[in-house]
Amino acid sequence: MKWIAKVRINGRIHTLKLLDMTECIARKQMQHLCKQLQAQGKRAKLVELLPLEDSCAREQQSPSVN
Repeated sequence: MKWIAKVRINGRIHTLKLLDMTECIARKQMQHLCKQLQAQGKRAKLVELLPLEDSCAREQQSPSVN
């Protein structure tokens, strides 16, 4: 399954796409990434993990503000 992960790194949110993983593996991968970044002295935290299909539907429903 495909996933969208939102990770906060040093106060900024970054969106990552994860391909062909179960939810458990995707979550563990993001936790590992956060630990690696923290070892480099950065503040990192997993904010949200969503299935790719749900996140696309959610973006289409919410009006964009320019």
